[in-house]
Amino acid sequence: MGNLDEQLGLDQISNEGHQLKNKEGRPTFLTVLCILSFIGNGLGLLQGAMGLLMVGIWGQMFKALNRNGANMRQAQLGVENVFNSITWFSLMFIVASALCLVGAILMWKLKKSGFILYFLGQCLPVLGTLFLFGSMFSGPAVGFGVMISIFSAIFPIAFVIMYGLNLKYLK
Repeated sequence: MGNLDEQLGLDQISNEGHQLKNKEGRPTFLTVLCILSFIGNGLGLLQGAMGLLMVGIWGQMFKALNRNGANMRQAQLGVENVFNSITWFSLMFIVASALCLVGAILMWKLKKSGFILYFLGQCLPVLGTLFLFGSMFSGPAVGFGVMISIFSAIFPIAFVIMYGLNLKYLK
């Protein structure tokens, strides 16, 4: 049964930067980042799809209520705004997650172009949230959107920095 390094597929510590690398030449830290990105962006795709599915279900519910005689005209105008926002957010998450996923796959293959796609995919939800809240809502909702954008940027910024630290290994 070989040693632990052989079982995990790791070579010895490299001389250039003392970074542990696997047999493909990919640093272990980059491998971990890519795996976390695969998981996170897979969940992002699922989140976007679920958002679109829920908008469809809720829309059908409101149509059924209107057909059954419920007077929902006034409430329906506000609800349509929320449905539009959820639809745009869901589509944005799907596109952003797909960009990040493709970027992570390319970085897994040690391609520098993956970093650019990943960066764009991480910027999209942050900028999209600012834009959507600024254009679709007014008053306190805009401030709430800015707060959400700032808070939601913490992990993307951290991952972009961590991937940036691995740019020297990408071709």
